[in-house]
Amino acid sequence: MGTGLPPSLRVDDSAIYIMQKDIYVLDSKNGSLQYQHHRSGTSHFSLLHGIMYVNTTDIHTSLVQAIDSHDGTLLWSYHAKGRLSQCPVIIDNVVYVSIVEGSIYALQANNGVLLWYSSIDPGPDIPTYLGPIVTTAPLVIDKIVYLAPGVNHPLEPFLYAFGSKDGRLLQKIPLPDTSAFSFTIHNGILYFSNAHSCSAVRLENGAVLWRWEPEETGQVCSAPIIHNNRVYLAGAELRMASSGEVTYWWQAFLCALHVSDGALLWQQSLEDAPSESRPTELCIINEILYVSTNQGLFSAYQPDDGSPLWYYQTKGHFQSSPVGMHEVVYIGDDSGSVYALRASDKELLWEAAIPLSLTTSADISVKNIQENF
Repeated sequence: MGTGLPPSLRVDDSAIYIMQKDIYVLDSKNGSLQYQHHRSGTSHFSLLHGIMYVNTTDIHTSLVQAIDSHDGTLLWSYHAKGRLSQCPVIIDNVVYVSIVEGSIYALQANNGVLLWYSSIDPGPDIPTYLGPIVTTAPLVIDKIVYLAPGVNHPLEPFLYAFGSKDGRLLQKIPLPDTSAFSFTIHNGILYFSNAHSCSAVRLENGAVLWRWEPEETGQVCSAPIIHNNRVYLAGAELRMASSGEVTYWWQAFLCALHVSDGALLWQQSLEDAPSESRPTELCIINEILYVSTNQGLFSAYQPDDGSPLWYYQTKGHFQSSPVGMHEVVYIGDDSGSVYALRASDKELLWEAAIPLSLTTSADISVKNIQENF
């Protein structure tokens, strides 16, 4: 059963990188430990060209760091003001990081030198609990850095666009709702979701092109994913049954909308998910749609029509965002387990147990290794 947070995973051609307080690097073919790097605080990281870019926040400091992924050598470190939000984003040799309190840093990727810093000004005499509250990484597209902080009433939500070269505020686009989910931009259209709906907004003028809402008792549980002119979402609907006693439960579902008008193309219930399940992660890897639930079920679906391919029950409750490489999908859960599954049929290739607290590398265990993997 899950007792902590699920680990964050990244993968390259030869190794899988796991952030679970410490950094663990495992051989992607058999799960054996290559090295462990001790850390403190809460961390989120990205991997690019053999370098891990890490956001770490603890009670005293917030650090953006670059670490050699092969041996754990610290390449540079930058002290940020405020709480770091989610993972660094690396584009054109620049590291962009967002701050929960509503600001962005741009750092040189090779040495951590500050290029620029920009902050969102909510206005005079605005208490901090109203916002802005940034819970997502910045989105960088076509030399523009986008940020959509959450706000509380009476503040109005906006999408902020900054120039990637100097951090100058270029545009402030009104949004119909506030959201804690990450957002995406496709062909000049912003797609974002919150618990009540998914919307498409034109960037040039903030016009709402369409808005999709689940049934009255439904909730959206994921950020939108754009793939092949479709918008994919995961959600849950509150169901009721009466057989002498009225009972309620949540039924998880997936759906696909048309990218141009939000028309529902298909909706698929996760019938194999345990009662009270809600989706927690949604992604597409190598033309397979993956979804996780808060009851430990990890499932694969055809993105064209939502038909199920397979499901796998993990040991924990909450799972990490999956990553994939060479027809293998990797997933971690809050029990400390990391699984390597063959994408075509969910066969377990190996499973590694990552400690949930600071430990020595000798505590790593691996089982179910396939010799011909």
